[in-house]
Amino acid sequence: MSASLTEMRRIPPWIKANGLTRCFIYNGPSMRPAFRPGDMLYVRPAVRDIYAGNVIVFTDPVRGRIVHRIISATGTGWVTRGDNNRLKDVLPVTPDLLIGRAEITEFQGRFRIVRGGRRGLWTARIQWRACWVKGWLYRIFRVPYHVLRSSVTVRRFLIRWFSHHLGVVRIETSDGLLVKTTYKGRTVARWQPRQKYFECRKPFDLLVAPPNRIK
Repeated sequence: MSASLTEMRRIPPWIKANGLTRCFIYNGPSMRPAFRPGDMLYVRPAVRDIYAGNVIVFTDPVRGRIVHRIISATGTGWVTRGDNNRLKDVLPVTPDLLIGRAEITEFQGRFRIVRGGRRGLWTARIQWRACWVKGWLYRIFRVPYHVLRSSVTVRRFLIRWFSHHLGVVRIETSDGLLVKTTYKGRTVARWQPRQKYFECRKPFDLLVAPPNRIK
């Protein structure tokens, strides 16, 4: 799954002075745990020294702006993959699609360097192995989990006990309305009506119904 990015205009002067002149809000699941939803990504545009392990922002003709990690280079571009994705991206990123390299991230006023290069790639490989384990567990528990999720009785029971911890936040962005569902202050679901895009972290899909099921 791709990472949803919304561009912002405000960049701290000291970051802009270092050549990071583009900024995005990270909203998707594909780069967890390197980035959390709501992280600000500061990007160096038109960068040429791109290496395996770097995190880049690029334009996908179908999915829009994407942030993924480079795993290798080909004669036509770079092969990329999200840290939280089981599979690499189908097509390589060509130079004309590159927006820039993400080098600094900010969350609630705290800045940190985006881990890239060999160290970043090593960290991503650990996460990819974890994705493989999660996929294996998903195949085992998929059927009983779907039975629970489709049970009206189970859903009502869970909502009754946990709904007081749920909250809804509506944010107007340049891409339209963004509706976030939170659990104890942590974002667990997102809905972008204009893009008809909805995502919900498991097991919170037992509590949060997709938009087409909201009356």
